Formats: sequence, structure tokens, C-alpha cells
Amino acid sequence: MNMLISFKQNYTEKSFRYGGIDLLKHLLAFFVIFQHMSSESRYSSELNSFIQEIVSYIGGAVMGFFLISGFFFRPSETIKLSVSKIFKRMMLPFFIFSLLYAILMWLLGKGNLKDGLWQTVTLHGAGMQLYYLSYLFVISSAYMILSFFAKKINVSFNYILSIILVISFVTSLFLPTLSPTGSDYRLFPIYVLCFGIGISFSILKKKSYQKFYFLVMGVIVASFLIGIFDYRFYHLSFVSFLLLCAYFISINVKSVQKNFHGSGGIYLLHTPIVNFTISSLLMMIGLSGYLNLFSSLLLTYIICLIVTLLFIRYLPFYKWVFLE
Repeated sequence: MNMLISFKQNYTEKSFRYGGIDLLKHLLAFFVIFQHMSSESRYSSELNSFIQEIVSYIGGAVMGFFLISGFFFRPSETIKLSVSKIFKRMMLPFFIFSLLYAILMWLLGKGNLKDGLWQTVTLHGAGMQLYYLSYLFVISSAYMILSFFAKKINVSFNYILSIILVISFVTSLFLPTLSPTGSDYRLFPIYVLCFGIGISFSILKKKSYQKFYFLVMGVIVASFLIGIFDYRFYHLSFVSFLLLCAYFISINVKSVQKNFHGSGGIYLLHTPIVNFTISSLLMMIGLSGYLNLFSSLLLTYIICLIVTLLFIRYLPFYKWVFLE
């Protein structure tokens, strides 16, 4: 109860930063690194099975990113300005890194340049993680356009949002996938759903703490129950719970009411080259098996974080390249 009272008191403050949510993005980025650590050439079948077992619990990390992106959804003054801002923030990094990875993988003899370029054109990305940026651009732009449309026809955006949530929810049930993450187009409706739920959280947060709290708890419980029929909703329940915890921490813990940069760069840099290079180098010095896995995981996170923070510090004007 004391925490809830503190939450309500601090909720009126305008100076705090959502540092807890920044830290959550770091955690989700760490989960994504782990998802991309499987390797038949370096790890045994037993170790790869262990990785897949852990991934079955943390595989909804990208759904969490869509949820957070919806939570911070903010239309600009015009459609043109809004979409152009989203394009710069999402699609420019997508094309930069997708083309970079396509060329590098080709030069390293690990991929076909034509395939890499095709993956870029089809918005999957030459790096297995890059689809998030192109999908987020399409989804956030669509929501942005609909928000302006609602204003133009003098209809509450909440009504349109509700319709989108229902349609995306039903559609996702009819498009099952083996994984809750990835560039499979069948996952698009559930990504739309996650983004829309994030917007709903944000709208109620501004209006009423009680409604915000009950909506988040309702999503957590309902998603968990729906997970009985579609396991992907277990992940939605989990990331919604993590977002609620991160928000409470942001509001109530003063020491985290600041920015924690770097999660975007970690997401963009960690694969397909950095994590496998680190793992291979560790193999060369005799570290294998579980020790190699966890050392590679930690070093990938640390190195990508350091590179990102150095880039932001010395080239602040171009920090958007790393989603900052």
C-alpha cells in the first residue's frame, strides 16, 4: 500500500525519467542476445537444447520492445512530420545496418550478397534482429495515421484503438507460429497487438492511476489464460508484468529516475558478427561449453554497450544511428 501511495504522489512529478523502463530495455536486449547464441558448430546438442529451453521462457523479448514502443507513442503536429521522424529513427538505422551486415557477411564468406540485399528490400533485414525496426516503422506509422484520421473525423482515437486491438487479437489466433519472435509475417498481428496495448497503457496512465493499474493487471491475467490456447500470450503476460514492475521502479526509486542509454546499440550490434566472433575467440583460448556460452553472452553485452556509449559520447549528433 505504501508503494501505491508513493506511486500516486510521484505520478504528478514531471521531472523524473523512466529509468526503470530503460533498464528493462537492457534486460530485453540481453534476452535477445541469448536467443541468438545457438551454434551447431561450437556447441553440443545438449548445450543447444539448454539454450532453446531458456529461450522458451524469454522468447517474447521483442514483443516487449513493441509494448514499450507503444507505451511511448507520441504523435507530432502533422502526419508528415510524425512519419518522417519515425522513418529517421527506425528505417535509416535499418538500412544502414542491414546493408552493412549484408556486405560484411559476404566479405567473410558467411552469406550471399544477393540474399542479404533481398532480405533488406523485403524488410526482414540482413541481420536476424533488424526486422524489428522495419516492422515497428510500419506499425507505428499506421497507428500515427489513424490517430490523425480519428481527429479529422472527430472520433475518439480510443474507439479506433479498441477496434484495432480486437482485429489484431483475433487475427493472431488464426495465424499461429512456432516462435513468438522473428520476421515471420504471421507474427505481424501480435506485434500490432502489443504496440496497441502499450498505447492503451499510456492513455490510461495519464487519466487515472487506478484504471492504468487494473488494465495492466487485466492484460497480465487475461494473456496468461489465453496462453493455454496460444502459448505466445504467455510471453505477452510476462512482458506486461515486467513493464508494470519497471514503471513502478521508475516512479518510486529516485536513483533510477535518469536515462540508461545503450540498449538500442546492443540490440543492433550483438549479431550476426559480434557474438559469434567472441564465441570463436574464446574457443581458441580453450573456453568451451557452458563457460563459453555465458562468457560470450556477457562479453557481447559489455562490448556492444561500450561501443554504443562511446559513439553517443563522441558523435552525439548521430546517436540516432544506435536508436538513441
